[in-house]
Amino acid sequence: MRSEHSIDTAYHGGVARTTTVASKVYRRAKRVARVQQDHFPSWMAREFTEDDLADVPAEWVPRQPDFVGVGTPKAGTTWWYSLLLSHPKVRLNRFGKKEPQFFTVPHFRDVSGRTGLYREGFAAPADCLCGEWSGNYLGYPLAIERLAAAAPDTRPLLLLRNPIDRTVSALNHVAHRSTLLQVKGERASFLWRYSLFPEAVKASFVADDFEAMLHHFPRSRVLVLQYERCRLDPHAEMHKTCEFLGLEPVPLVDERRRVNDRDYLIDRPGPDERAAMAELFADEVKRLVAMCPELDLALWPEFDR
Repeated sequence: MRSEHSIDTAYHGGVARTTTVASKVYRRAKRVARVQQDHFPSWMAREFTEDDLADVPAEWVPRQPDFVGVGTPKAGTTWWYSLLLSHPKVRLNRFGKKEPQFFTVPHFRDVSGRTGLYREGFAAPADCLCGEWSGNYLGYPLAIERLAAAAPDTRPLLLLRNPIDRTVSALNHVAHRSTLLQVKGERASFLWRYSLFPEAVKASFVADDFEAMLHHFPRSRVLVLQYERCRLDPHAEMHKTCEFLGLEPVPLVDERRRVNDRDYLIDRPGPDERAAMAELFADEVKRLVAMCPELDLALWPEFDR
């Protein structure tokens, strides 16, 4: 599905314009909204309690999470986590969520009293691993600090994507958020211009957050993966992931399945827009490559100069 407004204009979230094309876009957004109304993730609007934890066999060993994916949203993290979870020696956490978002709490109060609950959320047989992948941790205020205090021995995972493509996917994601929340008209336009659009773009600037994370987790304990490389050779990259986590690699099944595919409510950028975005992210990519030399810029052609 494709609308006729560009990524550099406000997503109007349901404003019926006078043109035929705009009317079609409006109807499309309304159809998406009707589908999403019944799928509001209410659990993400509150904090977990002990009642949310699934029961596990008594012999399973509780522990800090063995791994925590900390980023980045719209970079294939759900797909990669699903492949990791298909390993016979990896168990789903007791929250029952890929991304419990335990530390994305919108305040600056002390949360150390909830450390015990977080750790209770991870249990598995002694020879298995258990973890999570909350893609917002890297950039969310104090999330990494809180994670490091609660699980200092965990192994962070970070999946990076060409910031141009990640931004476009994120913009489409937040456009869907407007329909999910049933925000319409001028309110939707205001939300897009001053909150959703800058949020989606700024989330592609991860170098500062990554550098700050290294004050809490040594670089040797952090695995950085590149989405494009994972797509090209998922077997090799999952082999790398398993070795990093101390798992015996196993053959992947249905490794190229699509996860979280969404209809597009925005236009994909043309050559001129991509060039402008490449200029915006040029210094960011240089900094990332300096800290993560494993990144292959041949897979990010706008920056391979």
